[in-house]
Amino acid sequence: MRPSQKPRTASFFHADGTQETRTLDRKLPLADYQALVGGFIEVVRVRHDGEVCDMVVNEDGLGLGLPYNSQATELLESYWTEQYGPPENRLPQGTVAHVVGDVVILHGCRV
Repeated sequence: MRPSQKPRTASFFHADGTQETRTLDRKLPLADYQALVGGFIEVVRVRHDGEVCDMVVNEDGLGLGLPYNSQATELLESYWTEQYGPPENRLPQGTVAHVVGDVVILHGCRV
């Protein structure tokens, strides 16, 4: 890594409310992301620690019945509101966006 580059880190937000951050020494392959979230991945943008980042979620988490992830949902809702306005202006009435399962948020790199 060049001295001017920010280190690549990943923040893990687990559905049980625990959180951890790790430094990445390389770009992760798809199989690693799939293992971390427990299946096929979907990438959404969020703001975390003042930086717009990729958040990797399980694409079929709802169908698999994965548990609700309140921290990840809050980050997603906050960013979507910042970008697109309040939920009532962008979602059909009665619809709620929420994230389930464990997620990985990448800092200083993209998926």
